[in-house]
Amino acid sequence: MKYLIRLALVVFIFSSCTTQRYHLLNKGEDKHFLVNYIRELNDNAEINTYNPLIILDGNLYRSNIELKETPLQISKEDIREIRVMDFVEAIQTYGKQAQGGTIKIVTHKAYNEAKKKPKTVFIFVDGKKVTQKELKAIDTARIKSINRIWNKEEIKKYTDEKCDLIIMITLNKE
Repeated sequence: MKYLIRLALVVFIFSSCTTQRYHLLNKGEDKHFLVNYIRELNDNAEINTYNPLIILDGNLYRSNIELKETPLQISKEDIREIRVMDFVEAIQTYGKQAQGGTIKIVTHKAYNEAKKKPKTVFIFVDGKKVTQKELKAIDTARIKSINRIWNKEEIKKYTDEKCDLIIMITLNKE
């Protein structure tokens, strides 16, 4: 009996530590909006983990890496759209790390920036500029992270050419 109580306590402590990674900047019940959303998705079998991959404005966040130290820095009001990605699409895009489920979140700010429709987009893989053909040859299972750079000052760090958006892809080492 003592063993079962200890086990239940460990599971409770672990799950509460993990859910803190999905707390929003809000106060009160809104702070738990994403946690409750994830629980509901899991209960309805739309995802099969309480630690799904989060794609926030095109940036990848994993609970055991990016979210381990710093939770998402958004409030409920920042969220314009939140949805579960199609399983096949998520696996094709993000590889094995998306197996438990992937939640895509778009903020109002990113949505408004995306409406500007960039004219020139450069893609960098592991710091090297690549062509569309080179990009298509990459095994998606090797993708570690994908980030977008819209800020003009940040873009200047990577190219002197006119560019509206840089997509940075980091691969897992083989």
